[in-house]
Amino acid sequence: MLTEALKHHQNANLAKAKELYLEALQNSPDNHELLHLLGILHAQENDLTNAEQYIQKALELDPDNIFYLNSMGNIFKNSNKLTSAVKYYNKALKIEPNYAVAHNSIATILYAQNFFQQAEKHYQLALTINPEYADAHFNYALLLIKQNKKTEALTHLDSALKIEPDHPALHCKKAEILHHAATHHIRHPVLDTGSRSTHSVQHSKHAIDSAVKPQNDTEQLQNYELALYHYKEALKLDPLNTEIFHNIGAIFIEQGEPIAALKYFLRQLQIAPNFDAFYNIGVIYNYQDRFNDAIQYFKEALKLDPNHIATHINMAAIYLNVADFKKAEQHYIHIQKLQPDNTEINYILDAIHQNEAPKTAPQTYIKHLFDQYAPYYDEHLTKTLNYNVPQILRASIEPFLPAETSDSYTVLDLGCGTGLAGATMRKQATKLIGIDLSAKMIAIAKQKNIYDELHVADINDALAKYTDVDLIIAADTFVYLGDLDTLLTNIKQTLTPSGIFAFSVEKTYTYPYHLQQTARFAHSKKYIEKLADKLNLTILTCDNIKLRKEQSTIIEGYVFVINQSHSLKQTN
Repeated sequence: MLTEALKHHQNANLAKAKELYLEALQNSPDNHELLHLLGILHAQENDLTNAEQYIQKALELDPDNIFYLNSMGNIFKNSNKLTSAVKYYNKALKIEPNYAVAHNSIATILYAQNFFQQAEKHYQLALTINPEYADAHFNYALLLIKQNKKTEALTHLDSALKIEPDHPALHCKKAEILHHAATHHIRHPVLDTGSRSTHSVQHSKHAIDSAVKPQNDTEQLQNYELALYHYKEALKLDPLNTEIFHNIGAIFIEQGEPIAALKYFLRQLQIAPNFDAFYNIGVIYNYQDRFNDAIQYFKEALKLDPNHIATHINMAAIYLNVADFKKAEQHYIHIQKLQPDNTEINYILDAIHQNEAPKTAPQTYIKHLFDQYAPYYDEHLTKTLNYNVPQILRASIEPFLPAETSDSYTVLDLGCGTGLAGATMRKQATKLIGIDLSAKMIAIAKQKNIYDELHVADINDALAKYTDVDLIIAADTFVYLGDLDTLLTNIKQTLTPSGIFAFSVEKTYTYPYHLQQTARFAHSKKYIEKLADKLNLTILTCDNIKLRKEQSTIIEGYVFVINQSHSLKQTN
């Protein structure tokens, strides 16, 4: 009967096992092993009161049994009676000092109480006694992660995986370390606003405090690949774990593969509908310009969290993109009620209401907008919006470039983003410098190996650090700047006497500039001409261009090429 009961117990058929244990107990009421097994079964059912009673009876019959003492310690630990738990673990160690399980159990309590040094001592003792103790390796790895010793933690996780290769938690934890190492740092959710705003896909809920920074891009890619491998191994062992689907999706987002990510978020949603899945699917559909689909998923997310600011921001941004300003306004006003001092939201509402325009967009608005746009930026602009301003800018500059490449030709790319405009000037420049407020746009530009220098900075602050620049370019940078007086003055001082400056702006006939309901500035041709005249700059060309296509609307603009030397002639 006991053999059959154990078989049911091991197969997680607890009801049948309990029935047989109780029947056996009637025939043998003083069987302490049977009492202990019943205690364990009740603990598995989270019935800690009965679990304690059965194990206490077992201990009365066999008070020096280290396994029963450890089980009683576990009951008290699970009841959050930690002092009593440690007392029983220590009783077991007094009887058997080399009882590795008790050392591991004490260490987990000390770790939970932030007594890391003492916990480390007990983990090391457990592993000295039993080097093949997978749980101790795993728990010690968690402690090492907490102490920011990620390399050592990976060593212990690898040791545990050799012992238990089919343990999903081990694969998951190793994947988390590698995942966060690949991202260089933990990304905390930020408030994002704007016509292309979104909210970063969150990492694992069991976030690691900091990460091992990869030495180079190859190592970063290897970390991503290994993280994916271990997440997928964990998924084979635990195919209904929604968090693993979430984290795999996050990796694909970080690698700029939203379509690959979408599959995992959709699967996450099929298993268990939750806010994160609705939200992240909405974000991806938004960047595919599948606005109706995105809105449906964002609406489901708001049912679960009605005041989630980033979801309202994304909803508002979609309505802004499709020129449904009334609905956009409703969401922005909702955010404003939650955050009345949010300068970014106030800026956008000023644009929608066409209030008196500020001179520029808030820097936090620009930074947040493009930090979150970065993973999707290149594909969205080039494939969805038919964006070719960098090529048009290059063609406009071409007639004024030197006929022969000089030994020194410095190009400064203001608002460089991911390097779309900089790439068109790489062959011409002996030194190419990129400046942008968004660290994540700069990170992508760095991966392309286009620039000699890249800096996260405000463009006016950056201009003050450079002189004798031969060419300055700014593609779609001024849509977030209204007043250009100070900027053009700084550019004039940065250029060489024969240097040139080429830039694009959105077109308006309202003088001098106009903050549109899209929250982007448009500039009048007359305003640029007057500024150039005031600063003794020469407008070499001014071309009407089509900046991009949004929905069925063509966004028109100008490309200006300006020089401060009246004697500059075309070279072809």
